[in-house]
Amino acid sequence: TSAQAFLGADRSWGLMVEVLLQDAPESSLGAGSFGWMGGSGTTAYVDPGAGLMGALFTQRAMDTNRPTAYYNAFWQALYSGA
Repeated sequence: TSAQAFLGADRSWGLMVEVLLQDAPESSLGAGSFGWMGGSGTTAYVDPGAGLMGALFTQRAMDTNRPTAYYNAFWQALYSGA
C-alpha cells in the first residue's frame, strides 16, 4: 500500500495515525500500537496490549521517517518503568 511505501512493511495507517503491524524491538512498542512521529520532534503512541501511552515533545527536527535514537530511548524507558 502507499502507507507501507512511506512507513515501512511493518507499519500501516489507520484513522490518521500510524499502526504497528509487528512488535518494534528497537522502541519496545508492541504490535497494535498506534500513534505518530512528527517531523518537528514529537511522538505519541498508545499500546493497548501493554496498557501504556506516552507523548514526547522536543524541538529536534527529524531527518528520517523511522524512529530516531532519542525516540527509541524514550519508549524503552517508558516500558521499563524508569
